[in-house]
Amino acid sequence: MKKNTTPQNVSRPVRTCIGCLTKKNKSGLFRFVLLADGSVTLDREQKHPGRGAYVCPDLNCLEIAIKKNQFARVFRQKILNSSLKLLKTEFTECLKTKSEL
Repeated sequence: MKKNTTPQNVSRPVRTCIGCLTKKNKSGLFRFVLLADGSVTLDREQKHPGRGAYVCPDLNCLEIAIKKNQFARVFRQKILNSSLKLLKTEFTECLKTKSEL
């Protein structure tokens, strides 16, 4: 007997936002990765190797994650403030571009 594989029965990966701690579909979150030089960057294609940290497409969630030092906890190492400032700028630009689409 064949299983019904309609879109309703397909499971999608779920991740937790490190800001608000809400569980959402992976495709609805922004992914951040730790680079070899110790900086954090936005993984727009969600294809960089390694551990990822996920944040809702909301600036408040990113600010909460930075304030609570969640990136350091997720990546298990200290993150430089300069890297976090660049990250916030990159995230804001990406939000603007996404809203224009």
